[in-house]
Amino acid sequence: MRHLLTTFLCLTFTAAFSQEANSNALLTDSTTSKQITRKDSFVFAGKTYAIPRDCEGKDQSNCCSYVSKPDQLGCDNGTGLSWDYMQNLKVAAWNVESFASQMQQQQKTFKKEPITCYLLGKEVSGYAISCETKENHKWYAIVVSGEVDGRAMMVELRSTKKIKHNGQIQPVFRQILSLKS
Repeated sequence: MRHLLTTFLCLTFTAAFSQEANSNALLTDSTTSKQITRKDSFVFAGKTYAIPRDCEGKDQSNCCSYVSKPDQLGCDNGTGLSWDYMQNLKVAAWNVESFASQMQQQQKTFKKEPITCYLLGKEVSGYAISCETKENHKWYAIVVSGEVDGRAMMVELRSTKKIKHNGQIQPVFRQILSLKS
């Protein structure tokens, strides 16, 4: 499990900080488990979302790319959303706890606070995490578990900046995960 979590984190960092765009994202159809290709879109909990590809302007916050296995949407401004479907809600909640525990052991500084937010409009709970790596890089995450359309999942929103309100969450991520005001 530790190796899986470490791999998950490495891939999350790769997607979140990637400068390369993937306009032909490889997706998994949630009803058939077959991989499908959709240009400029991704599927989250059975719903299709457009991948923001505004990469020409000075503000690169909406220049994003999607990577599947594990599912991740990363943007060039250092933000990323990753998610994984779990066998049940208990396993998803356990993974959130394990994630926080593992991060605490690997970071120079670590702080976690319980948080309640919305996952596709449904209230869920987890942690707001603030960390500093041993190399003095700060990062922040909101990690939650919940159930959407009968499917348990763990979702992580990661950023290089602290997220204090919904206005600091990119619109594409905010459609999926938002803070409770």
